[in-house]
This record gives sequence, C-alpha cells and structure tokens, in this order.
Amino acid sequence: QGRPFWPPAGDHEGRPYGAFAPIRKDWEARMAYHILLVDDAPELRRMVGELLEGAGYAVTLAADCAQARRAWTESQPDAALLDVMLPGVSGIDLLRRMKASPALREIPVVMATAKGAEYDRIQGLDIGADYYLTKPFGVMELVSCVKAVQRRAGAHAQLRRAVRAS
Repeated sequence: QGRPFWPPAGDHEGRPYGAFAPIRKDWEARMAYHILLVDDAPELRRMVGELLEGAGYAVTLAADCAQARRAWTESQPDAALLDVMLPGVSGIDLLRRMKASPALREIPVVMATAKGAEYDRIQGLDIGADYYLTKPFGVMELVSCVKAVQRRAGAHAQLRRAVRAS
C-alpha cells in the first residue's frame, strides 16, 4: 500500500530489494527532485512532462511566465526547463528575473528552445542557464542534462552546507 510498483519490494539475497537496490535508490533520489517545465506548446509540454515523470522526476507544468511564477511559490521546484519563446514575457526575461532574485538564483535552469542561433545560446548561458538545448532534442539528451543539473545542484548544496558549518 502506497509503495511504488517498480522496483519490487522484498527481501532478496539478505537485503531489501536485492539486485534492485541500486535501481530503487536512484529512482527514489530522482523522484524527490522536482522540475518546473515552462513551454507554451501544450502537446510538447505534455510529452516532455510524461517523459520526465517516466524517468522518475516530479514535474509541474506551466504555459507562460505568470503560471511559472505561481509555480515557484506553490511547488518550489528544484530545477527549471524553460522555453525561450513564450507568450508575453519571454523565457530569457523569466531567466533574468530568476537570477536577480536571491531566493531563485541558485536554481539550475535548462533552456529548451527552437532558437538555436549562436547568439541565442550565448545569451541564455550568459544570463545564467546551465544548459541550452535546441529543439528538436533527443530524449536521452534531455534526461542526461537534467541528471547533470541535479548532480551539480546536489554538489553545490553540499558545499554550501559545509561552508556554513565551518
């Protein structure tokens, strides 16, 4: 009851989950990681959201900057996946606002957009994006970027805790 179907529970080889223990540990760590996905294309938002949830991440969807700002306060995600071309305020402007806010400055951001010109990529990275993916992107590439951002954010948080403790 209340236990995920996969990986299976049980005592195998003297350890909980037996051969599945490393898989379950990785799955539980990712499930605790929450991503805000901001894209104005409903079908793409749904597909990428399902892909990330299937990879074990919690996902909150937003169609524009107003919904994204509401999601920051309500669900407090650990990372963001932003499109650049959004209705009203652009993803670049949203990124600028995030990086100007002390509360949101450290949140990792992956830009995922059709704007793939060198100028656009440099602009996004210079403002503070951690990665810049151009559409269409590969499924595995997206998941790998999110994993890399998660690793880096985790290492950053550990370093900040160590500095505060000393």
